[in-house]
Amino acid sequence: MNKHSGFSLVELVIGLTAGAAVALMAFILFAPAENWLFTQSRRSAINEGSLALSRTMRETGRIASPAQITTFTADDLQFTDVDSNAITIQIVGNDLMLNGDVLAHDVAEFAFTYLDKDGNVTATASEIRVVKAMLVVSSGSQLVRLQSAERIRNAP
Repeated sequence: MNKHSGFSLVELVIGLTAGAAVALMAFILFAPAENWLFTQSRRSAINEGSLALSRTMRETGRIASPAQITTFTADDLQFTDVDSNAITIQIVGNDLMLNGDVLAHDVAEFAFTYLDKDGNVTATASEIRVVKAMLVVSSGSQLVRLQSAERIRNAP
């Protein structure tokens, strides 16, 4: 008796063809799922960043006058609003905070810029007329950059 161990050429070709078909189907099915995850991650970052930046600018728009600004750095703005409330907007770790409440998690970058009446960057509180904010939020592998600006009320 002649016993052969192993596979015949036909069995190997059928096995390789079946394996290739399974790999192709997995690739075809995985690509849309990966695109959906990418889109969801980006949408999440955009939503969180937009809400945080909107709230930041809304509060900044409540600065009664440049004289009400007590602290202004690239990552910290403190002022008294039109209702005499003390407001602090700052980065703590990777969180954008408003009076101790988290506006956004996973902040990759954040910066305030203070402009005078001519649109030039200023380091003098009494000259501040516009506050600009730039926020970069990460969600998964997605980074979303958002910017906004708000003019100070009652600024001459």
